[in-house]
Amino acid sequence: MKKSDLKQAFDAILPTEEQKNKMLINILSQSNITKADFGVTRKFKRIAAGFIIAVLAAGTVFAMNSFLNTPPKTTEGDLAKDSNLSPRDDGREDMVAPITDQFKIGEKNYLLLSGDYRKSANLPEQIADSDIGEKIATINSSADKTLDGCDVYYYKPAGCQAIVAVKQGNEYRLFKFLSFDSYNNNQDEDAAEYLELYGIKRASDISRIQFIVYDEQSKLSGVLNVKAELTDNLNIAKFYDFYSPLKNSSDKYFDRLFNFNDNAASGIQATDSIIDGGPDHQGFGGSTPGTPGRAANALADSVTIRIFNRTGIYFDTIYYPNIGFISRYEIPKEFAEFLALYIK
Repeated sequence: MKKSDLKQAFDAILPTEEQKNKMLINILSQSNITKADFGVTRKFKRIAAGFIIAVLAAGTVFAMNSFLNTPPKTTEGDLAKDSNLSPRDDGREDMVAPITDQFKIGEKNYLLLSGDYRKSANLPEQIADSDIGEKIATINSSADKTLDGCDVYYYKPAGCQAIVAVKQGNEYRLFKFLSFDSYNNNQDEDAAEYLELYGIKRASDISRIQFIVYDEQSKLSGVLNVKAELTDNLNIAKFYDFYSPLKNSSDKYFDRLFNFNDNAASGIQATDSIIDGGPDHQGFGGSTPGTPGRAANALADSVTIRIFNRTGIYFDTIYYPNIGFISRYEIPKEFAEFLALYIK
């Protein structure tokens, strides 16, 4: 196994926002660090450092699972190119499985489209030549080196660049937007960047908006718990007018997590049940003022907001009502009041 194999494996692991927040909750709930341990200028650096460690830890688990359980994808051609690779017949692994089906265009990362997303977005099973639009780019930065040099095309049924078609040999394959580099570096793009990526330039480009809660019942039944859905033009326009101007406020987001007890300064009032670590929040640690347990409570009661464009392509963002953030965007009081009408 070469250093480059390990580096490629770690570099290609891009957790989703929900996965990152679960890791952050674990850090906050299990840490013994208290508010007094942090200087004002050092606080965010400590949080970010701990968060990066969590992501790397997740990467280690992923890589080791691949190392132990996944057969190496080698061919005679691979063996000829790299004398360090050799076939094994004893059923064991001696290398990290290669990362496949991921690439970058500029600051955007893409992953092979899953069958589940294809179905939920009502995308056709077959890719017709007539569905292929103009060329967007040529891949030159990929975790999967077999994709380097492949051309990326606009996929007409998607109506946006969140879903693209990659020509590999004589075959087209669909890839979906995964993340911006800025998000993976603990910052983010403004909300308008996400909307534009999904072909949403005005309120009329949105077909519907769902508010989804992932509770135990929905997990057991395998059915989405959609608390509410906006389909009328008036309320979609209201949502768009609130959401589209939101700016990246990642620094304030991380700071808010470690100052959850000080929400009064921002006009956000936490309920007693949350502050006191009520029955719905016991899994997130203690409730001593200023402790990581309370910061973890800040991320509790989250609601996924799913925004659909006119072609049925959608993206998810997470609303944290306890701290007044959607993803890493701080929202105004008026927006929170609007959301409260649908999230009960």
